[in-house]
Amino acid sequence: TAFLAETQRIEGLFRAYRINGVPSWAALSVPPLANLIHMALVTAMIAILGHLFFAAPLPASWSWFCLSWLAVETSLAGFGVLIATLASSSRSVVLISQLVYIPSIVRGGLMMPASILPAGLARLSRALPATHGMEAFAGGPDAGASLAILAAGALVSFGASLLVYEWEPRSGRPVGRKLLGLLALAPYALAMLI
Repeated sequence: TAFLAETQRIEGLFRAYRINGVPSWAALSVPPLANLIHMALVTAMIAILGHLFFAAPLPASWSWFCLSWLAVETSLAGFGVLIATLASSSRSVVLISQLVYIPSIVRGGLMMPASILPAGLARLSRALPATHGMEAFAGGPDAGASLAILAAGALVSFGASLLVYEWEPRSGRPVGRKLLGLLALAPYALAMLI
């Protein structure tokens, strides 16, 4: 999402949107919507083919699975859009994205269960969307809270993106305005304290 949005901005596609009167919220929603559709198809294929070829179990509750999936994907899409609006180039999009992606894999419960992490790292992992995603998919006692944190993260990320969005990547806006992007971390920072 982040790389696609930044590429479209650099190539002038967003400038064409602006000239033709497309509001910024609509311009910012195109890359994450395309990504969500793509990821829904990929997720369905993995679930079905995994079951057919490898006897992988299907979700016990499809409604909970879909709700958890949507919360995770919108949260990550919100981060992607925010990164694209804050980054000054496609190279910096990749670097900033890796700051979220790599810790999410290592400490967010994707590579190893978060339950085996030491207490301090387990608390730090609560600042990652992947941790809440894994808790939501597991459906345990904290699943509802994890869904709420992911939903809040998505809303704050998309809202912050609208606040800091610039039609032109180098329009000369003060750097202080870009610091509003840090608001997207608030739900996850709050989760660390709980």
